[in-house]
Amino acid sequence: VFAHAILPHIHRCSVENAATIYENTKVVKNRRKGIVSSCNYGEIVKGLRDSYDCLGITCEDVGGYWDLSGYYEGAEPCKREKI
Repeated sequence: VFAHAILPHIHRCSVENAATIYENTKVVKNRRKGIVSSCNYGEIVKGLRDSYDCLGITCEDVGGYWDLSGYYEGAEPCKREKI
């Protein structure tokens, strides 16, 4: 639900990133298979992170997804490369 709430903001930054996030977060009900969803977490994270500058946020603002034993794999805080 959160991803769909921010899609208009992502779309303003990048139509491609918004489409990637949408396609990887939508849930579809199929009569034969029941509820079907396809989620490529890496693609979602990439689409979000590629939009940070346009959204006016940084990796440091967002951080990572943490549980009591550490960051979830693939959900570690990103780091900006210094130029």
